[in-house]
Amino acid sequence: MGAPLTKTEQVLKVLKAGGKATVGRGAGGIATLRDKDGTKVAAWQNAIKAAAKIHGASMARKAGEALPGNCTTTAQVRDLALRIADISVRSEIELFAHGHARGLRIEFDTSKPCEHDDNTPEDNAANLRRVSDAVRYIDLRGDAFPWRMVRDPSFPNMVHFEEKRP
Repeated sequence: MGAPLTKTEQVLKVLKAGGKATVGRGAGGIATLRDKDGTKVAAWQNAIKAAAKIHGASMARKAGEALPGNCTTTAQVRDLALRIADISVRSEIELFAHGHARGLRIEFDTSKPCEHDDNTPEDNAANLRRVSDAVRYIDLRGDAFPWRMVRDPSFPNMVHFEEKRP
């Protein structure tokens, strides 16, 4: 191994040529750099991490392409978390709020947890927090879903879901 690469631009050249950067978990994770043949390349930690972020961000612009190695940017993690939250938020209310049928639809009381025989009071409190967080998330995301949460004007804690019409 030669002298370590000390500049972000030097590490970027290795990545652009097909190399891979792997950054360990956590803030103090150890970063490694390998060239396109898999040979370890000596480089300063901050240069690898900075180049991995830059390279990951430019690669992320190409929709649907996997990033080389484990180059994961904060933006990618945020986008994935947002997609998962958007997919699952409605089910948090449907699973953990007390629901009852009213005509052909099911309404959920967001102030009352769905109680099961084996739930402890702590379980019920945790379920109610999940429901409260889900309601707040839906309110904050606004019109982002293919459905809408409708509140009963007389009882704002009572909600039901309607699919949006085109």
